[in-house]
Amino acid sequence: DGYEVIQKIKSNDELKEIPVIFLTAKNDIDDVVRGFDYGAVDYITKPFNMREISTRIKNHLGLFNAKKQIAIQNQELAEANQRLLETQEELKRRNEDLIFAHDSIEEYAYKVNQINQKLTESEAELKKSNDDLIKANREKDKFFSILAHDLRSPFTGLLGVLGLLNDDFDHLAVDDKREMIAALLQSTKNVHALIENLLEWSRVKRRVIKFDPTDIFPAHIVSS
Repeated sequence: DGYEVIQKIKSNDELKEIPVIFLTAKNDIDDVVRGFDYGAVDYITKPFNMREISTRIKNHLGLFNAKKQIAIQNQELAEANQRLLETQEELKRRNEDLIFAHDSIEEYAYKVNQINQKLTESEAELKKSNDDLIKANREKDKFFSILAHDLRSPFTGLLGVLGLLNDDFDHLAVDDKREMIAALLQSTKNVHALIENLLEWSRVKRRVIKFDPTDIFPAHIVSS
């Protein structure tokens, strides 16, 4: 069944990062929780709407790509850190070579002073790289926390209201239906706004935000 399939996917190192969405007629809360426990990113119950499914797939692919971008940035920071370490080791080796290469104490002192200056600069760059890596990891943790909390909660609410509409549609009053649909619309708008914020955050991290300055008039703002 679907639970066994996702277990096999998540146990395969080449496939485990693929986002999985459950599409099923099971709408019991235990089934929903079980699907998420096995690693699903979303849970859609039948009957379904193809536009909704398409939108959810696009949203999860956007989140997946953002996660990959963070991983790439972390890898680049790690590689930069390694290069700085290698540069530092090379400078140390040059320092040792200078000890045996120069007879003049004054010339030796001058060379050592230059090397020490480079070492200081290298250590400063290494510290900056480490600080950037720590900052990136914190932002990544914050990003995943937002995904886990701010996305799961509204989707759970959406599933609950949709399940109620699906089960009791013919028995609900028209006003109740309108109220539920309005709540679904507002919740969907909230999720959409959150996704837009996350994508904007991703563009900021990738430095692809277009600079588009606009003139403003403070006097108009204050008077309004």
